[in-house]
This record gives sequence, C-alpha cells and structure tokens, in this order.
Amino acid sequence: MSAGRAAQRDVLGSRRYADPATYLYTPKQWAPRSEYCRLVGKPPNAAEALKRARV
Repeated sequence: MSAGRAAQRDVLGSRRYADPATYLYTPKQWAPRSEYCRLVGKPPNAAEALKRARV
C-alpha cells in the first residue's frame, strides 16, 4: 500500500488529531498527587523538586 493511501485512512478511536488538552488531568484527578508525593518523599511543587535536585 502506498504512503498516500495509508494517510487517507482513519482509525476509529484514534487520538492522533485530538486536542492535546484532552490528555491532561482535570484538577480533581490531579488532587491526589500531594498524598502520593508525601508517600514517596517528593515535593508536589515542580519548582521545589528542581531546587532540591540541584543541591
């Protein structure tokens, strides 16, 4: 099959051309991260994590 023909096919359920924002967590889904970070001993704030990593 030629590349041109393959490019014309749609895959049902494909997210290839979906809005990238649909991949992000909602605030409700993201909320439990602080509990996880506490359990693994990491800060939930990225800036703080980077600061600790540089030390």
